[in-house]
Amino acid sequence: MAGFEKNYKPELIQYGKEEGVMETIFEYSIFTIDSLSFKELEKSINSNSKITKGKYYLNIELDNYIIENNLKILNLNNSVIYENQFDEIYQVYLLSDRKSFVVCRID
Repeated sequence: MAGFEKNYKPELIQYGKEEGVMETIFEYSIFTIDSLSFKELEKSINSNSKITKGKYYLNIELDNYIIENNLKILNLNNSVIYENQFDEIYQVYLLSDRKSFVVCRID
């Protein structure tokens, strides 16, 4: 992930996307990493000036994964990454098991 100083070597757990009329409007990937890497990722996200606000994009498959695994989003208020208002928006959600995270791309 651009803007972070370490390569975390995540393992993909789940991938999903939401199709619009002409193109994909939302896609997400859920990854797992070891607990030490999670702490380092959390520190990088909390100190990254490009991650300034948070919001949640409602997606049934992602919601089901979070609910079924009894998880919460730790950084909901600090999860949106974008260079400018015309770029694609990325969101990074750190999950409460402290070993998994979600990367979302919104067009």
